[in-house]
Amino acid sequence: MFNAEEVSMLSAFNTFSRKAVVQDILSHLPYMENDELKSMASEILRKLDRMSDDEFFSYDFMPQEGEDE
Repeated sequence: MFNAEEVSMLSAFNTFSRKAVVQDILSHLPYMENDELKSMASEILRKLDRMSDDEFFSYDFMPQEGEDE
């Protein structure tokens, strides 16, 4: 459901739970100055709204080996 860029963006937020990441993104959204980032964050929020907690926890949001942290 999430593409690689969205998973990368999500790793910067509190992914303890689906509810926590939604709240964290919403709290940061007003401060995002880049329209592309705002658009991606909005799309992520739509996807999170449509998915179950079980689907959310099937993702690994930790940076992969070799990626910048």
